[in-house]
Amino acid sequence: PGKSEYFVAEADESDRTHAQVTSYISVLTNIEADHLENYPGGIKQIRDVMASFANGSSFAVVICGDDEGCRAIMPAIDKRKVVYGKKGGGAYDYSYESLPGFGMKVYKKDTLLGTVELSVPGEHNKSNALAAMAVAFEMGLAFDPVAEGISTFKGVDRRFQIIDEHNEIVVVDDYAHHPTEVIAVLQAARQYIQGKKDLKRTVAVFQPHQPGRLRDLWNEFCDAFPLADVLLVADVYVARGGGIE
Repeated sequence: PGKSEYFVAEADESDRTHAQVTSYISVLTNIEADHLENYPGGIKQIRDVMASFANGSSFAVVICGDDEGCRAIMPAIDKRKVVYGKKGGGAYDYSYESLPGFGMKVYKKDTLLGTVELSVPGEHNKSNALAAMAVAFEMGLAFDPVAEGISTFKGVDRRFQIIDEHNEIVVVDDYAHHPTEVIAVLQAARQYIQGKKDLKRTVAVFQPHQPGRLRDLWNEFCDAFPLADVLLVADVYVARGGGIE
C-alpha cells in the first residue's frame, strides 16, 4: 500500500459500477462498444454512463480529444475538462508529438514542456503517458520529476509483457481482447522491432475472449490484424456464460 494522501484506481466499466465512483480527477482514454451484454442500449448507453462517471469528478475530467467516443460525450460533461491528444489533432490543453522509437515531445497548449523517453512501445502508451502527465501537471507537479517518473515505468503484467527471448525470437504476452487493443499491440510490436536487425516478422497468436464479444465485434476483429505477418487463431475462451455457434 502507498503512503500518499492520494489514491489511484482503475474503475471497471464492464458492469456499470464505475458510474457509482466519485473522484477528484477522472481520466477517460477511449469509449467504444464493449461489454454489450451489460449495455442493452448499445454505444449510446455506454456513452451516457461514461458521462455520468465523468460528472462525478469534483476537480476535473482529463479526457482524450483524439477518441471519437470521448469527443461525443464532451457536451454532456458539466465539470472542468482538460483535453489531451496528439499534436495537431485539435486545440488541446496538453499534446504530444511522437518521436522515432519510444520518445515524445510534450506540450502545454503551444508551449514545449520537454521531451520524454518511455520504456514501453506503442502510440497508445504515449497517449496514456500524456494522460498521466496531465493529471500530475494539474496537481501542480513540475515537468522534470513527472518526466523522470514516466520514463521509469516498465509496464504491467500481460500488457506487452516480454516472456522470453531466445534464438532471435521474442515472446510477448498481451491481454488485448478488443479489436482496438489488438491493433494497438501489433503497432507496438512493429515499433519494438524497428532497428532490431534480428527480428524480421510478427506472428500473432490470438485467442478470442468471450463468444458474445466476438459476435458483436466480428467485422472489427476481422480487420484488426493487418500488421501481423502470420495469424493463428485459437478456440474462443468462455470466461462466463455459454458458448455460441
